[in-house]
Amino acid sequence: MPNYGRNWTKLLLGMVGVVLLWAGFEVSLHKLEDWNLMSRDKLVKIYAKNWTKGEYKTCFSQMKAQNPPELICDWPKGEDKGKIFKVRLLGIGNIRGPEGDGLSFWNCRKSGDNEPMFSCEWQPQPK
Repeated sequence: MPNYGRNWTKLLLGMVGVVLLWAGFEVSLHKLEDWNLMSRDKLVKIYAKNWTKGEYKTCFSQMKAQNPPELICDWPKGEDKGKIFKVRLLGIGNIRGPEGDGLSFWNCRKSGDNEPMFSCEWQPQPK
């Protein structure tokens, strides 16, 4: 007579193992982002005036659910309608989040003609 209980136990243990491996992988990805060892590219609307190649600016993003998310690098933005660029984001900061009053600060550099045009590193306080 076959022992179906053992097969179910093996199947359940296998499924638990897969879930644990997946969770560990996800945690590892987030830690790599935290340590600036991994980046993510996003389409972002940037408000900036007279930004030359190689120049750094301190920018901020408002923690709002905007699509596309926005980086404000010159304040006040006034009549500037902003432009959408691919931006490489480094660090633990979120470019957008749930509605709220929070700000995320970024140290951004205009790369030039290469993709992505800008790279931004999250910072806890503006420098």
